[in-house]
Amino acid sequence: MSEEYREIAYWAVVQELEPAADIPLTRLRDALPEFLRNCGDPRKAGGVLFACLSEIPWQWPAWDSFAKKTGHESLSTINLAVSRMRPNEVLKAASLTQLRRLCGERNVIHLSRATKLALVDALLKDTSAEVAAAIVLPFRQLLQREKNDKCRQEMARHMAYRILSVAHARERFDQLSDRELLSVMRFWKFHWCGHTDIDAPKSCRRFDQRKLERQEASVVFPALPCSYLRCTCWISAERAGASR
Repeated sequence: MSEEYREIAYWAVVQELEPAADIPLTRLRDALPEFLRNCGDPRKAGGVLFACLSEIPWQWPAWDSFAKKTGHESLSTINLAVSRMRPNEVLKAASLTQLRRLCGERNVIHLSRATKLALVDALLKDTSAEVAAAIVLPFRQLLQREKNDKCRQEMARHMAYRILSVAHARERFDQLSDRELLSVMRFWKFHWCGHTDIDAPKSCRRFDQRKLERQEASVVFPALPCSYLRCTCWISAERAGASR
């Protein structure tokens, strides 16, 4: 695959990120060469994107529906879950060192070998709801940041996969549209990759093995890759007649 297609796909995908006003194009432009060098390994390429967008509260809108279908976490579900955690649940997520330090700051007496559970109980003992909320607020915020970072790392990895899929699909479309090829292979055949997003109005699975003339196929077949973020379906050129 040529670098041109990868670069076009890169900008096509990153322009979906929000909030657009908070994402400097210079960062994305500077990260592009390293991304292209590593795009064969989506994990490394995703790491480049994640580092490029560090300290920016970015979101990829396409991720929410994908996460819901595949069991991944999204920023919205994480933030809701963390906001609903009780004070003792938040503190249990902290490290033993952090809890001991907090006990020292609040002059809470505890045994030298106290467990995390014992420290949590000591910190929250006889406190009002307001005081408990104030005690755990920094830990709640830290927990939310940590979980959001993990989610964004996963989003960045899938963005790298998506960029490759978009690049392959665009290059493939141009190859199939070549006039010399069409003069001998006028039909396009759809191949479903087996992904699980089968409820969309134009689900790829519904078109698996269908064969149509190129002009009709370009309208009837789903645009590839489809909205499912891990779609790798493809189209082949065929000599034989159409199948419906």
